[in-house]
Amino acid sequence: MPDIALVPRRVDFLTDRNVAVSARRVFVEPRFVTTTGMRVPYRCILDTGAPFSVLPYTLWHGRNLQWNFLGTQLSKQGNHLPEKLDWHGVPCTLAETSAHLIDSQGALLGPFLTVAKLASRRQPTTQLESMALFGMNFLADNDLQVVLKAMGGNVVGHLSVS
Repeated sequence: MPDIALVPRRVDFLTDRNVAVSARRVFVEPRFVTTTGMRVPYRCILDTGAPFSVLPYTLWHGRNLQWNFLGTQLSKQGNHLPEKLDWHGVPCTLAETSAHLIDSQGALLGPFLTVAKLASRRQPTTQLESMALFGMNFLADNDLQVVLKAMGGNVVGHLSVS
């Protein structure tokens, strides 16, 4: 079973009461497929608190990714009141595309199905625009197992492919 390395990032802060705290996130380094078949890298957070993956405008539009339109609204099963899709106030389209991931041996694995919100315009916040997000649906759609370990104040981990 191949493993895909998760890249931990830590940012240290001081509160207004001079208390040191650290924020941590884990990243993956996917390659997204363009309409010409090229595979382009883009920084991507693994966010298990997000129900859907999100691809910023700079990635999907700017890099001309291959994608299939799935809709602009969602209705919960049994409830026909549609909800608009957005991401931090920016309207989105739901679409499917694919991504490849690099295993611990350097081999390219995939393609992995990526059902994601595609932002309709750039986010005003540079940080939001500069990274994609793999949500829980990415893990479930691709039968990926997340392994995270906290050791000595640091976080290490990987994704396992079934």
